[in-house]
Amino acid sequence: MLACLGSTQADVRVKSTPADVRVKQRRVGLRVVAVAAALMTLAGGMTLATAPIASAVVACPAVDRTGSAPYPVTPIPTFGQDWSGCDLHGADLTVGTLFAAMLMGSNLAGAVMTGQNLNSAVFSNSNLTGALMSGADLRYATLTANLTGAQMLGADLSDANLYGANLSGANLSSANVNNA
Repeated sequence: MLACLGSTQADVRVKSTPADVRVKQRRVGLRVVAVAAALMTLAGGMTLATAPIASAVVACPAVDRTGSAPYPVTPIPTFGQDWSGCDLHGADLTVGTLFAAMLMGSNLAGAVMTGQNLNSAVFSNSNLTGALMSGADLRYATLTANLTGAQMLGADLSDANLYGANLSGANLSSANVNNA
């Protein structure tokens, strides 16, 4: 019948009923809500990402000083351990790893770290008086600390930061100090 009237299918317009209009409005409304939810999630994620992160409380290890030094430490240190400000004097730190450890402001006087992996560890403002660190791997470590009388025979201090370190009486015999 349309062909008889000379119309094409493109000319035919369907009139929407009120029910059709409500369905379309709901679909548009759902799309708006979905886009708004996505934007709020994205904005919330950005807010969380830029918010300052609360600093973690350092949990110092237990040092069993009932016997004679060196004293055992619990837990055994692990990669990136943060024991900043801890009292570790006389501690036996030869087990586990202190690779990339944070030991800023710690008391490590007389601590035993012989042969320990201390690569990239940070000892800023720490007390390492008389510490035993012979044969330790201290490459890239930050040792801006008191190392008075420290025993570092054969230690690898290549590329370590020793700026401002007190090395009075420290034993660096056979230590590698290239680029330190």
